[in-house]
Amino acid sequence: MPSAFRSCLIPLIFLILGNACSSSNVSRVHKPETLSSIKRIGLAPIALSDGDLQRYNQAERLVTLALIRSIEGHTSLKVEDPDSLLRFLSVKRGLPDNAIVAVAQKLNVDAVLFCDFQFIEDEVPGMDWTNASIALRLVETQSNHLVMESRYNTLRGNSYLEAPKIQQVVVDAVKGAVQPVVLAVRQ
Repeated sequence: MPSAFRSCLIPLIFLILGNACSSSNVSRVHKPETLSSIKRIGLAPIALSDGDLQRYNQAERLVTLALIRSIEGHTSLKVEDPDSLLRFLSVKRGLPDNAIVAVAQKLNVDAVLFCDFQFIEDEVPGMDWTNASIALRLVETQSNHLVMESRYNTLRGNSYLEAPKIQQVVVDAVKGAVQPVVLAVRQ
């Protein structure tokens, strides 16, 4: 293979791979003017897809802690744990989003952060490989309008040399999804 062709081919391959890896990681700010008025966020109970119950029970608390640490550690926002919303209601999970927003409004929370989390099983023969997908929606409590949304998929955004532990996958997914929220709030 001629060296001129090879020198052009390698950067092209990296460009294609880089675009493919980031294709499902998106964020959108729908109401940028609202972001500056948000000071307290209520974290809704994490929505987990069906699957291995033991692994999801472990992931639920990891996701909650990672969200709180990521947001409070990089912004001036205060995050209310989902348990405070549930204690206020004295009911179990599974409430519709608008009911959670109504409760958050009564608790003087400016917005509610909804989080959908799921593990992605890779089809790698002979390997126990896990990735995660996370979707965040920030909804203002006064108007019940979507302020911002962010999605992140570790399969598209992270490269692991070995099968990662669940904790690492959860932290990477949360960091990837929270980063656009942090950047939008700081502006």
